Amino acid sequence: MSTFPDGLYQFGGVPVSSAPEPVFGKVWFVDATNGSDDLDGLKPTQAKKTIQAAITAQIANTSSLGDAIYVFPGSYAESLTGDLTRVQIIGVNAGGHTHAVSVRPTASYAYYGTMFEATFKNIMFLSPSTSNKTLPAVQCPNMRYSVIDNCIFIGRDPTCVEGLQIGNTDAVATAANCDYNQIINNNFTTFYGTSNEFAYGIKIGRLAYDAGCAVKQCWGTLIANNIIFAETTGIYLGVSGDRTAGTIIRNNYVSSMQDVAGTQSYGIAAYAANQAMVVNNFVASDGDAIYGFQAGQVLGNWVSLDGTAAVEGPAVT
Repeated sequence: MSTFPDGLYQFGGVPVSSAPEPVFGKVWFVDATNGSDDLDGLKPTQAKKTIQAAITAQIANTSSLGDAIYVFPGSYAESLTGDLTRVQIIGVNAGGHTHAVSVRPTASYAYYGTMFEATFKNIMFLSPSTSNKTLPAVQCPNMRYSVIDNCIFIGRDPTCVEGLQIGNTDAVATAANCDYNQIINNNFTTFYGTSNEFAYGIKIGRLAYDAGCAVKQCWGTLIANNIIFAETTGIYLGVSGDRTAGTIIRNNYVSSMQDVAGTQSYGIAAYAANQAMVVNNFVASDGDAIYGFQAGQVLGNWVSLDGTAAVEGPAVT
């Protein structure tokens, strides 16, 4: 079965780590080695050279039926921008190697933009390498009904802060939504020396509770099966506690590469009385392993505590 030109099969042919969703809209191809941005990108033999050129083309020509951008193996020295709507961006990686497609920015984000019914899959995102090194590898001011699956987030400098930031970090009352997403099967790490890991693996909203976080929300989102090495906190929900109903954080492994005791401050944390469920996670922390959640929402987690602070809620099984 094939919905693509020139023999790229949805089930078979060029291998991907798992079958993508069916594509009923338009399909673009990107090939760093053989492509050219002067081509239309609509066939593998007419592939774009850069991912950004394909994103720009998709935004200008979207069918709104569910488009796809297939990225062939290569190192892409780009800072991707553009709001993604009903499009899958999928790394085509022979043998299922996630690192085969890498986005390596120099002075900005690997990706910055909103996601609506969009997908990133099988892509490695690196943090900036030469300037603005504190910027997240990926930041989505708003992310709704979207998926980030089987991606790797790599820190490249001791000052890099977030692997994935959802929602703006401003103190002003600007709404930011993280609704009904799936952040699954990803790896937050570094291979540039342990001191270069992110401070936060996944951070949603703000750290400070003020007018800036009161209008931020995270409804019905699944954060699951991720491996997160972070210096300060693995997963942080900086949104109002009553705006997290239906969100589940489960089966994640959280620790730090820099300290055998684990993350310095928290493993998984949120503002007080947060309604998200925290279930069956493995957390190593030198501070609080699981913090800020309602006790009845914290179930069956395995934690290792080498600090002096206690776990809030029945978090030790």
